[in-house]
Amino acid sequence: MSLLKNNSYLLTDSFNNIYHILNKENKLIVVNYNKIYGSNNEKILMDNCSEYFFATIDKTNNINLICQELNKNNIYLFTCNSGQWSKLIIDEEEKQKIYEPMIIQKGRDSHIFYLKKDNVGIDTYNFIHKVISGEKVLGNNLFDVKSNGILNPYSINKYKNGILITYINSEEYYHNICLRYFDMISNEINDEIIINDDEYEKYYLDSIVVNDNILYITYCGKEYGNFKVICDYLDLQNSILETNSRVILSNPSNCIYPTLVYDKGDLWVIWYEYQGIMSSVKLRNSKAFTGPYLWNKSKGKNLLRYGFISNNDNMKKRYKLNYSFGLAPPDISFIGFGDLDDVQEVVLKKNLIDRRNNENMTEKKNEEYVEPEKCFEDEPKEEEIEEYKKDIEENKRLLSKLLQSTVKEKDMFEDLTKKIKDLEEKVKTTSKLDKDEDYEELERRVQDIEDYLTRRRRGIFGPRG
Repeated sequence: MSLLKNNSYLLTDSFNNIYHILNKENKLIVVNYNKIYGSNNEKILMDNCSEYFFATIDKTNNINLICQELNKNNIYLFTCNSGQWSKLIIDEEEKQKIYEPMIIQKGRDSHIFYLKKDNVGIDTYNFIHKVISGEKVLGNNLFDVKSNGILNPYSINKYKNGILITYINSEEYYHNICLRYFDMISNEINDEIIINDDEYEKYYLDSIVVNDNILYITYCGKEYGNFKVICDYLDLQNSILETNSRVILSNPSNCIYPTLVYDKGDLWVIWYEYQGIMSSVKLRNSKAFTGPYLWNKSKGKNLLRYGFISNNDNMKKRYKLNYSFGLAPPDISFIGFGDLDDVQEVVLKKNLIDRRNNENMTEKKNEEYVEPEKCFEDEPKEEEIEEYKKDIEENKRLLSKLLQSTVKEKDMFEDLTKKIKDLEEKVKTTSKLDKDEDYEELERRVQDIEDYLTRRRRGIFGPRG
């Protein structure tokens, strides 16, 4: 059992009815769990849907869903009003696949965002914005995102008159975590702000805005082929946006999809690791994270990472989240946050704070976190360092001895080879009479030298005893 690849969304309306929308074998399916009648209803919206789609619900319980047709690449907006579905073609001339579509409702207008491959740039994607007002569709390219072969997801949060867009931009081999503000009234996009340009690879991404002044960002930092889950904290009230503090929450492992859940003041970071769900939490009255915890009921079960949006007032007041892990149908339930009743605490190895090339750090220390770190290596013990030093010195000594011996034997080999050639030449040029007298002595000397060289070749180039 494992984390299923099906993209899924769970929506709840103001009556607590649940809508499970999923892509299964390229079929876009809506399952409605009606609380009043206690019944389930399943409907197939599209037979040939791309894996990338997005669903949301507005204040009046209307469901809006964006998706792309596989064959023709047409982009559609599906809307469900009072149980009736309608379809609008947003773009029937799109020639390329779209990635990570999202919808933000602003009044009666639907603002749609997605990424698509740039026609010119290699590994460059255009961040597209389209506005659907009635049956009018307007759109433009807001900015470009670079990847190093793997396109990372981005995150959108409502903020003031628009949205904050958090995304990962490639800078040569490494990645930068970047932030932009888009004003949806003036239709203006701010310049890119780089909030993490430390030189390590960064993958996956989730972010939430809490109390309209704090931005939490979680992602995975790559270390020697493994991943560590990281959480950053930014104060949006500061005139200069920068990472105030950073905490590493996991051991190096196969961690993927770190996810933020804010539950009545408790901040949870949840991720998938070794076929189970892990999480760490900073409780509302705590100054630090505890955990990580392994949730026992996640082991051996089929799991999904649900996109989650609720129109229920109680849910909106209690929770702040974009996604959540949970059991797959028919036993849908969230895992990774709440009461720590059936969990195992995992030992977290000590992290090494690396201050190399970091003299000009301007991040403010926040007592809730450790200070920002650039390096994820585990700190070696003092006795291990001394052993490393001894090994280095011994290897240097042996290498020097070997080089001296090799040079000496190489010079001797060249000298003796020259003597052989001289003696052989002398044999050829000696008269017959002289040759009869000296031949045996010359030949013996040549043979002695060749025997010596044979022995030395074995010593230099052959196996050593």
